[in-house]
Amino acid sequence: MLLVVFFGAGIPVALFSCGYRLNPGTFEVTRSGGIYIRSTPSDAKIYIDGKPTKNDSGILSSGTFINGLTPGKYILEVQKDGHYPFTAKAEVRPLQVDSFEKVILVPDKYESLFTEDITDLHVGYGQIITTDRAGKLRYNSQIITGDHFEFFVTDGKSVVTSVMRESGKVYFHVSLANPKASTNINDIFWTLKSSKLKLPGEVSVQAISPHPFDKDKFIISTKASIYVVDIKQLSISQNGEGTSRIIKEGSSIYMIREDSLDSYNVTLRTSSPVIGIKDADKISVSPNGRKIAILWKSSVLEIYDTDTKRSLRFDISDIGYINDLFWHKTSAHMFLTAGSDLYFAHVEKEGLSPQKIYEGMTKAIYSDGQLYVLSNKEVKTLKF
Repeated sequence: MLLVVFFGAGIPVALFSCGYRLNPGTFEVTRSGGIYIRSTPSDAKIYIDGKPTKNDSGILSSGTFINGLTPGKYILEVQKDGHYPFTAKAEVRPLQVDSFEKVILVPDKYESLFTEDITDLHVGYGQIITTDRAGKLRYNSQIITGDHFEFFVTDGKSVVTSVMRESGKVYFHVSLANPKASTNINDIFWTLKSSKLKLPGEVSVQAISPHPFDKDKFIISTKASIYVVDIKQLSISQNGEGTSRIIKEGSSIYMIREDSLDSYNVTLRTSSPVIGIKDADKISVSPNGRKIAILWKSSVLEIYDTDTKRSLRFDISDIGYINDLFWHKTSAHMFLTAGSDLYFAHVEKEGLSPQKIYEGMTKAIYSDGQLYVLSNKEVKTLKF
């Protein structure tokens, strides 16, 4: 009798220790699976189907592994006071782990930076350029040359602005140390092109970008060719076929040519196609230069990994028309603006929905680990 009891009790224990579980829905015995969570902040509270689960993050572990779960679908919640909660659907399969490795909880308290009657905001390298109601660009309340802001130069101590004329855009290099002074980049480019390359000088500039490694150099494209121009040493080189748009992110350079996005090697002066972008609404390159975000018909967000050559796709049709999209510093998350709403999206795992983190904004920018929001003449900020 004792032997029967021993084996009757021992077999279930042995099966349990080997990862077998009884599925309460089907009453079948199956192998279990798990869920792994790693979050920032690391001390967040974790809930599985509304039930609290111990957070094992600490010195010996960077995340929490919840094992022994019966295969099926679960609701994962990660919460911390002072932050927007993270919620996702997890799916456990036998002997597999559903992993959520880069969960970021966004702080929910914005800090007021300043209040000013402005219509636009540009931030980079800790510097802020604004556009006032009269359409004037300003730095530290001083009017600077140009009608439109283009970009911050690599050193963060100067910017490029532009004005539209009959012949096309004219670009200006403006030192933030002396905002009243400016250099006409077009004039330098045309003069060098004519005098040193013996090519027709005054042609329309199709695109311009800061050089990734030199603050005095600019990548300039006409319809026919790419050039690298040094406005300090007054040198110029012809570097390949022209493009309609140049995208710089970190040390990576991408170019849009017809229906293709091409990577460009400044040193070797070569380019190679990366992905087709015909009919794409918007394109953005991640801070690490290895992921391409492509918006299709304002309803599908594709994240293409240039290393693996694979894509993840997210249905974002329920949040409305997307005005803008830009990356978080992790290259694993994005910001989306739809109307006056701002969303934060985890884009390293399919099936995750963007979460709304601000309502009533006019403009949002993320720079150097800080989010800036322009809303009702007030500029607010979050650091994360």
